[in-house]
Amino acid sequence: MIRNFRRLTFTVLVAVGLSGCGVTATPSALPLTGTPSLSISVALNAAGCDQANDCLIVGTTGVVGTPNSVAQLSHPGRSWRPLAVPTEIATTLSAVGCNRSECLVVGSGSSGDLVWRWRAGSTRLEALVPPVNGQGALLIQCTAAQCQMMDSLASDGSSRLLISTDHGTTWTPSPLPTVPLSATTTGLAVLSPTATIITSEQSGRGSVVTADVKNSAWVPQVLTPATTLSSFSCRLHTCWALRHRAQGVSVVRGHFVHGQLTMTPLTHQPTTAAEQLSCTADGHCIASGLSTSGRAWLATYDGATWTTRDLLYVAGPFLATACGAKRCVATTTTTSVVVSP
Repeated sequence: MIRNFRRLTFTVLVAVGLSGCGVTATPSALPLTGTPSLSISVALNAAGCDQANDCLIVGTTGVVGTPNSVAQLSHPGRSWRPLAVPTEIATTLSAVGCNRSECLVVGSGSSGDLVWRWRAGSTRLEALVPPVNGQGALLIQCTAAQCQMMDSLASDGSSRLLISTDHGTTWTPSPLPTVPLSATTTGLAVLSPTATIITSEQSGRGSVVTADVKNSAWVPQVLTPATTLSSFSCRLHTCWALRHRAQGVSVVRGHFVHGQLTMTPLTHQPTTAAEQLSCTADGHCIASGLSTSGRAWLATYDGATWTTRDLLYVAGPFLATACGAKRCVATTTTTSVVVSP
């Protein structure tokens, strides 16, 4: 719950925001101004943008109360406006997945998985019938053809992959084996109706598994020890992600060819500040998180150069980022920033 929100001016200087991370600043870049959340009592924590550049941010208290959950929408050129949410009590709202003109919000409720849907032009989120036997949805990604979601099974806590081809109305468990409870799922990327990438971490070792849905098989790919991948953004067979290593965090770009994912660094930044990454279809990205000085920072990538952006009226670290076709959003618990990288 958010108490006593104050407007805090954070001017993130280049030397502070990404010092030593190989990120180049552009002095002419205009400062980004944060917009306070429309709710004063519910923390924001998840975001998504559709390909029409409508961006959705959601949050929940996780406890019974009024309000329990909130949602707000930003259309290009317009101010944020609130969306009505279902009366269902949300324990968590974990992720938002969007396609061309709608978004699915997933998480957990009192009876297991939770799935809400927003459609273009609507002023509310609608509750959908969730998959059976789930104890909470973890990740979701959508394409024009389908949405794929990872949730936890109530029986043993392992993670399973589910597929919806009707905008979240019905879900079918994939025939693929479940991801064991001992592994932490860190990323989900849907490349095509028959190819999905799932990244995980187990005992400090990262791994990538490719889901060959057509042939009902996982294709494992073990990463270098102490390396994990997160914050996947994929368009067709090109992906961007954060690579976590002992030396720090770097932004990497990769290609999925012949069942293998090859990732190479865009930059070589020895920093742990990068916590979220999202990219547009043309490879323009935003990275956000908490700087080493304890301040919120955000950098944009135009396909060639990283630019650290000065931030005005942004309180707290960024928790989530999302990009549509040309427009991105980053949110803290109380403040959001919209930017076109």
